Amino acid sequence: MKQTTVFFALLLCVAALRAQTLDPIYAYTFTPDTITNTESDTLLLPVDFVSPWSYVYHAVMDSLSGTDTLLFIVQESVLKSGNTDWITIATGAGSKGVRTRISGALIYGRRQRIIVNGSGTQSTRYSITFIAKKVFK
Repeated sequence: MKQTTVFFALLLCVAALRAQTLDPIYAYTFTPDTITNTESDTLLLPVDFVSPWSYVYHAVMDSLSGTDTLLFIVQESVLKSGNTDWITIATGAGSKGVRTRISGALIYGRRQRIIVNGSGTQSTRYSITFIAKKVFK
C-alpha cells in the first residue's frame, strides 16, 4: 500500500511538472480590444519561456472611426516577476486592413509582453495572436 501511495505521489509530481512545461508549439490569442485616441494597452503572455523559442505576433486592426494607426512594442524580461526589467526587442506598426507581423529568431528572456499604442484621433479594434516554436539544438 505504501508503494502505491508513493507511486501516485510521484505521478502527481510528474503531472504538475509537465503542466509547467511547454509543448514544441505554443499559441495564445489575446482577447480582442479597442484603442481610443492615444490610449495604450499592455498585454502580458501568461507563460514563462525557459528554453530557446522563435516567435511571431500577428495583429489585425479594424478602424471604427478616425484615422487609425497602432504601434506595437514587444518587450521581454529575464525575471519571473516584477515590472522594472523590461527591454524593447521589436516594434511594428499597422492600420486598418493591414495584418502586422512581428517576429524574432529567439526569445532570450523569460517573459514577453506586447504594448499597443494608439496614435491620433481614432477608435480601432485589434486582435493579436502569438505563436512560438521551440528551437531544438
